[in-house]
Order: sequence, then C-alpha cells, then structure tokens
Amino acid sequence: MSYKVYYSFLHRNEDPYLADLYKVYRQAISGGVTGSFAYITGHVAGKVGDPVLVTGVDYVEQCDTTYNYKVSAHNSNGEVFSINPVVTGVIFSC
Repeated sequence: MSYKVYYSFLHRNEDPYLADLYKVYRQAISGGVTGSFAYITGHVAGKVGDPVLVTGVDYVEQCDTTYNYKVSAHNSNGEVFSINPVVTGVIFSC
C-alpha cells in the first residue's frame, strides 16, 4: 500500500537568494536504522518573488517507518543558503 505525503514550503526567491531549482530529500528511519537523506525530486523555480509557494507529493511504501524531509534551493553557483526547512516524524501506522 502506498501512502501520500503532501508538502509545501515558501521561499524568498529574489536576489541574493534567487534559485533555479528546489531539491527535495527524504530520510527513512526503520527498526532503529537511520538512513541518509536521499534525493527524491526537483521542482523548477518558475517564479520570482517573496514568497514563492512550492508544493508536491511523495509516495512512500512502508508503514511503521518514520520519514524526515528537507528541501534545498539551488542555482548555477550551487546551494542557496536561504532555505533548508526540515520536517521530521512523518509516520503511518500499520
């Protein structure tokens, strides 16, 4: 069975924090084993302004697993340091 995790975040997408791409990462914790954050998707930064709303959905397969998410903004110079939200403790009971 798949579970949906909806996410949304705001970013001040203007100079000096202008981003071209938002990268979303997921970490799974199961049975006391903590995995590393893995890239799951990217969102093209199609708007400029303050704030810009970016939304999406992730599908996870495992119940009784804790999922953590983080987002980073990127441009041609690398990661933009104005955003790095982390959401922790998303879990679906079996």
